[in-house]
Amino acid sequence: MSKMPVIPAVLAAAALAAAFLAAAGLQVRLGVCDWTIGKAGDPAALALAKNLGCDGVQISLVPKGDSLALLDPALRRTFLETAERTGVALASFAIGDLNDVPLKSDPRAEKWLAEGIGIAAAMGVRVILVPFFGKGDLKGDPAGVDAVVDALKRLAPSARSKGVVLALENWLSAGENITILERVGSPAVRIY
Repeated sequence: MSKMPVIPAVLAAAALAAAFLAAAGLQVRLGVCDWTIGKAGDPAALALAKNLGCDGVQISLVPKGDSLALLDPALRRTFLETAERTGVALASFAIGDLNDVPLKSDPRAEKWLAEGIGIAAAMGVRVILVPFFGKGDLKGDPAGVDAVVDALKRLAPSARSKGVVLALENWLSAGENITILERVGSPAVRIY
């Protein structure tokens, strides 16, 4: 007996659940992260997502040298044209490299987030996932949390003025996350 690959099996189950909910009058849209389907930062993720039955893709903002690859207007156009052609939405962005280049300690991280805010605004994407895992983990790191709060306070005004949300993802408790949100004090910073 052959086994179905994991990603299509999960998506098939999600599609079945979406169909069930649609029958109940609820609309559910399915999305996938581009790295999950092996296409991080690649416009081909949109066509593959369509073939998998997805409605949207979370796109990786990958660094190219010291800046983000999507600063290139030609690459941005390719993503937008592919999204239009396939009907698959650019659901959100993510900067997974922040797990190895932490916002709490590496100035490149803040630079990339600032660039990402401009890219997101230019492309009509409203959410950027900001992860804190690996080297970026904040659990038990009060100095790291302080540094992240300071960076987010600098970034939040630009994000807010451009209609972009910086969505934090981490191992912290709900209470610890609420404390960060209160300290930053901006609706442009939320929890993913």
